[in-house]
Amino acid sequence: MTREVPCPSCGQLVICTVPDDNNYTEKEYQQHALSICTCPMGRKVRATEAQIAEAQDNINMLCGEGAEGNSMTPIESEDVHTILKMAVKLVSKGTIFDLTVRVSGGGTVKISAGTKGQIKVKRTVGFSEQLEANQKL
Repeated sequence: MTREVPCPSCGQLVICTVPDDNNYTEKEYQQHALSICTCPMGRKVRATEAQIAEAQDNINMLCGEGAEGNSMTPIESEDVHTILKMAVKLVSKGTIFDLTVRVSGGGTVKISAGTKGQIKVKRTVGFSEQLEANQKL
């Protein structure tokens, strides 16, 4: 289904295409319009979403399936992964500055905001490995 929706930031009409079976609310349509609009706020929203996705990929590289490639044991608990991924979103929004989790048998994992707007994911298990998600625009 295609619908023209005004961007909540700039007012520009944006063509939103969503599956016919979705029952979007007006607010969800506006959020979708903002996420594809070319205005500065739309670009910022997309940059933030990309940064969050990159930081969550970094969690996977240090704590999930990619951990073995970094000489670390994967963390098995899905609950821990959920907490870490939520911490990335909270750091991105500026709600928290950092979160450190001590994992049973897996050392510590720290999610933090860098001084240049990046999101840092650091895991320490006898040695440490740190990955950063690019800074926001």
